Amino acid sequence: TRFDLLQTPAIQVQGGELTVGYDGEDVRLAGDVTVDGDRDIAFVTRVEIDPEPEVAPEAIGLMLERVDLRLGETQWGLALPSCILFGEVITVRGLLLQSDDGQQIAADGTLDFDGEQNFVLTAEEVDIGPVTDLAGLGSLGGTLSTTLLLSGPADAPLIDGTITLDELTSQGETFGALDAEVSYAAGRLNLDATLSHRDGEDLFITGYIPQQISLAGGAPETKEAAGGVNLELSADAFPIAWAQPFLESRGYTEIGGTLRADVTVRGTRETPRLSGSAVLTDGRLGVASTEMVYEPLFADLTFEGDQILLNDVRIRDDGGETRLEVTGDVTLRQLSVGDLDLTIQPRGFVAIDTRTYDRLVLDRGSRPLRLTGTLQAPVLRGAVTLAEGNIYLTDELVPPELEPVELTAEQIRLVEARFGRRVTRRDTAVGRFTDALDYDLDVEIERNVWIRSEAGLPFDIEFSGNVEARKPAFADGSQLFGAIELVRGNVETLGKRFEVQRGRLTFNGDPLAAQVDLLAALEARLKQGSARTPIEIELRVAGRLNENPDIRLSSPQLSDPADIVSVIATGQLAGDLFGSSALTSAGTNLALGQITGIVEGVGQSFGLDLVEIDTDGSDL
Repeated sequence: TRFDLLQTPAIQVQGGELTVGYDGEDVRLAGDVTVDGDRDIAFVTRVEIDPEPEVAPEAIGLMLERVDLRLGETQWGLALPSCILFGEVITVRGLLLQSDDGQQIAADGTLDFDGEQNFVLTAEEVDIGPVTDLAGLGSLGGTLSTTLLLSGPADAPLIDGTITLDELTSQGETFGALDAEVSYAAGRLNLDATLSHRDGEDLFITGYIPQQISLAGGAPETKEAAGGVNLELSADAFPIAWAQPFLESRGYTEIGGTLRADVTVRGTRETPRLSGSAVLTDGRLGVASTEMVYEPLFADLTFEGDQILLNDVRIRDDGGETRLEVTGDVTLRQLSVGDLDLTIQPRGFVAIDTRTYDRLVLDRGSRPLRLTGTLQAPVLRGAVTLAEGNIYLTDELVPPELEPVELTAEQIRLVEARFGRRVTRRDTAVGRFTDALDYDLDVEIERNVWIRSEAGLPFDIEFSGNVEARKPAFADGSQLFGAIELVRGNVETLGKRFEVQRGRLTFNGDPLAAQVDLLAALEARLKQGSARTPIEIELRVAGRLNENPDIRLSSPQLSDPADIVSVIATGQLAGDLFGSSALTSAGTNLALGQITGIVEGVGQSFGLDLVEIDTDGSDL
């Protein structure tokens, strides 16, 4: 059988071929599979029914005769034929994979889900880069060495081993290493780990946490081990850039700073008891969605009881002035972030700098910003001042009117097969925190905030005012209420710039359904012989933004719309431009065609869906 696409929840395979044969006793399998351009596997194996009845009755034997793997530029192969028996007990015998550059993975022993375990897994200097994308950490690289021993009964197994990650890299840049000794017994997971940075600084994590692990059927017991939690974390000056390889690149672009910490966690998982402190200096955090790197960041934290107290968390500018300050506390629940109670104070803080939101600066509003709730259900309330910045009408803000299409599972598979890339939820999902955020904010807009458009009907308009921005948790979008005044600016059409005289946008829910009322003026010059007469032309826009608002041109000196359009485009009256009494039939058609082109051009400049022009003989 041949296939072009094979997909599971964890992996997608581009294509391959599988050959199956049966000789009356055994089933023989041979396969050649291409995962993607950098990875493929070829194998030959036999399937035997009840191969060792005296050792493993009613078992199925998988006899691996050949396994060849290509991971990037590295070739892997099976050192010797090996056997895996599947029955009441899983038995692995002499499984050894070796690469052409000295890497190896070995497994041997038995797994008995109703009895005793005796299993060992080892890896020696295995390059993890070619497979980390399967765990969503495509930029993570390094070499893994480990030895894990599994023993004891299925319902209370014992685990003992070491894990070493050397030369941890992100996008090819080396950050450090990890050495850890782990063990598990009697419902307690013990850890003794050292995180080493490339600069020589270390962070130490030692102690244990309650954890129930069982290989027997059914869920493990949830009772806690005696003694509960006992973890200690310490560092003198540890660069937190060590964590860069583990960050989701589509969420965070970089992380930096130096951590000094002495933190102890005791108590139980349900009621942890914290003590100690941590200080982050020269911090740096790059956020992909805002295209900003926030730095330098300083944080002084105290750990007390079941809370993390934010004594002093701030972002400064190059001159040392505080631009964002956060105070409050975080209450822990079951060793994870629980209740939030944070006060956020921006002061000339550049919050975002993208193609749509160009260097938006936030200031303190009439009420402080408070973030409460939990990470799963955050709530933001308060007021903020939008002090300056530019907002561009891009597809992000005003998406094109496209018909939504629901693809069937078969259509998605066809797309994936055609383009060789699996479509996952991460490709289209909004961040969980952002999606769950419930906010109700008073947004106070000061002068020097502009909304701009560079296509269709180009304009640059400064606005100010007050609006209320609301979004319930998991809502499709924000709702705006209130009004903003259009202070000054200009609108361009037919190569002419109309200066804004007055205007207002009134919001009552959907931002794209705002009511617009705009008046802009142009002082044109009418050429009549050698004279240049000033002509005042007004542009009025009224209606709802999403309902093709009414756009009209008028002039106190000109009553004929054709004259207004002609003066804007050419500086002459329509009759003077094309002639009147002596027009021949051909000349009339030419004149009407020229005026029609001008009117249609105006319509297109304003983004109108339709311009209707009626002609009757020589009348327009």
